[in-house]
Amino acid sequence: MVSESDLELALDFVRARAAGPVEGIFGPGSMTWRIDREAITFLGAGRALLLQLAHPWVAAAVAEHSRTFADPIGRFHRTFDVVFTMVFGSLDAALTAARHLHHRHTMIVGRLPEAIGPFESGSPYRANEAAALRWVHATLVDTALCRAANRMEVERRP
Repeated sequence: MVSESDLELALDFVRARAAGPVEGIFGPGSMTWRIDREAITFLGAGRALLLQLAHPWVAAAVAEHSRTFADPIGRFHRTFDVVFTMVFGSLDAALTAARHLHHRHTMIVGRLPEAIGPFESGSPYRANEAAALRWVHATLVDTALCRAANRMEVERRP
């Protein structure tokens, strides 16, 4: 579980290594900026969400605590607002977005409604569980990298 104190320690680590107060966490010369600034990244949103839903904790949390299925476009906008603020925003804006997301996730707790894979029915989940956070982050990074690789492949074709 990522506690508030764990988050603040991680943010101190990020702050100490950030590109700068205006440049934000990564800065304009970073690979993260080069990949995530591509408009094609938006086309991967559905792919990322499907990958996220492949994790039983994430799927249960989305089903029980989100308006994703009722308002997929709203979910898309909310996700990209947070992600893009953390990637492209000033350092203060990025850290504030991370804190806000962590706070929102503290309210997302529940129990799996049925057995899924290695998880028993009734087993608990929390959105701030490190494994769930890593899974969602990995889906976003993987999707951005796949989109960038696809774009580069198309550009190389005669």
